[in-house]
Amino acid sequence: MPVDISTGLSAANPAKPLASARWRIVGFILGIFFVLAIHVVGRAGSFCSPIRADSYVFAGFGYRIAQGEVLYLDVSDAKPPGIFLLNAMVYRLGAHGRAALIPVESLFLLLGYFAVYAVGRDLYGRGVGLVLAIAAALTVNFFLVADFGTEGFNLAESYMLPLVAAAVLFYRRARLQHRPGLLFLVGILLGLAFVLKQTVLPLAIAIGLHWTGRCCLTRRGARAWAPGVLALLSGICVALLPFVLLVLRQGTTANAWTALTTQAADRLTRATAWPGSWADVLPLWVPMAWAGIGLILWGRTRWSGRVADAAQRANRPNHLPTPADVSFLLIWLVLECVMLVYLPQRAFHYYVLSCLPLIFLSGLIWAVLRTDPYLVGSRFARLTLAAVAIWSIAFARPTVDTLVPTAISRYRSYDAATDRAYFDEALNWGHLDLG
Repeated sequence: MPVDISTGLSAANPAKPLASARWRIVGFILGIFFVLAIHVVGRAGSFCSPIRADSYVFAGFGYRIAQGEVLYLDVSDAKPPGIFLLNAMVYRLGAHGRAALIPVESLFLLLGYFAVYAVGRDLYGRGVGLVLAIAAALTVNFFLVADFGTEGFNLAESYMLPLVAAAVLFYRRARLQHRPGLLFLVGILLGLAFVLKQTVLPLAIAIGLHWTGRCCLTRRGARAWAPGVLALLSGICVALLPFVLLVLRQGTTANAWTALTTQAADRLTRATAWPGSWADVLPLWVPMAWAGIGLILWGRTRWSGRVADAAQRANRPNHLPTPADVSFLLIWLVLECVMLVYLPQRAFHYYVLSCLPLIFLSGLIWAVLRTDPYLVGSRFARLTLAAVAIWSIAFARPTVDTLVPTAISRYRSYDAATDRAYFDEALNWGHLDLG
């Protein structure tokens, strides 16, 4: 087909690329709108939850710390200080009640969706990145609203989402760009996530194991192993240092150590967070199916070498993940599953971070169908992409049908006076042992 060199457009149909670009813009706008709509619905359903538990604890303790009381002395829980101090910063501005925390929590979650998009864009390209951000927003808000163990507002997982996704993004760039020093930033992100909750450990271990395994495979990698590990550990220490100095200055080191080790370890023997039925992981049905099929198609396409050769000939980016990318996500997923077995209760908010590697892996099927040179532009590929999109929407509908009515019902039954009364009651709580 003849092409106008000055414009790069098809001489036969010069308007086609422009029309395609317009449809992509419309698709992005609709995708962003859907993410924001799900976010608003999910936050309303979580904030208006009839369960009175963790969000009141974290908010109440934060308020008391803002009034001068001491963490791990006057108030204590088997968690790191991050969420209490973050809430205290809000209450130092003179705020009162849980509603003051809404903008802060929403900001972190919105940054989290964007970070998931950034990882997906790095792995697969912008279009698939947006699909993964939509899947993450729907999944995260479903698990936070549907949790029957606690209300899904102002939990550590909401604040950890952007830190965890950003750590994955910069770890990938450290590997691809051969920049061990970039692991210092990864360490800072992991350290800040740990300050919020210990459940970042699977990701930290996955990065350590994967970096070590990758470095063992090549002589160049072996030379980078020690600088990379040193940078990673240095970043973690830098992130933890201010909080260590805080408990040292308060004289609560022994209490904090007991809370974060002995009390936290005692909870691991209580029960399990492993899903009891497929209904517990309703929003993960689609990502699990596409991840499984995508892994098979990716392996077939990747090992054939067709994609890399075709991308090089066409001088275009290759948006098919490398074996290193896929192996890292699989290691991370396995470690998250192991952690779920030992967590103390079957609570859905634990799945918020554990589902991320599965969501990232689910992008494989989209990437293969959009990248394989034997499929791109063919009628079969277009029909398959349409079928994948239709089935994704069809099987995501039960998630929406559960999330939206639940949130609306809670919003309609919400009573602000009762909420304030529970918050005032939480101000009298002190040493707790909550999940």
